[in-house]
Amino acid sequence: MRLRIWPALYVPPLVFLALQSLNYALEPFACENQQRLPMHVSAAVALLVALGGIALALRAWRSVGGRLPQDDPGPEERARFVALIALMLSSLSALAIAMLWVVQILMPACIR
Repeated sequence: MRLRIWPALYVPPLVFLALQSLNYALEPFACENQQRLPMHVSAAVALLVALGGIALALRAWRSVGGRLPQDDPGPEERARFVALIALMLSSLSALAIAMLWVVQILMPACIR
């Protein structure tokens, strides 16, 4: 269980940061050509990756009991805690990616 949860902890936040960097790089192309499809495709892929992180974290959390961690020491409680943190972090990253995509949809391509 330990190794399966780490991608859900690290990948969704890194994908959000990569998406933001990619959007900054694609903005001149979108402005010149009035073509924002590459930005929408990258946002959709990033959202799918974040949703995959949520699914992975949820499966890991359910595999260790699916309840909130307690203050008891032990590997099972630590696994519960890490799985719950991964679930929350993946969910927050998916929400941030979705909100970034909403801004892409609502704002015009060229604001200077």
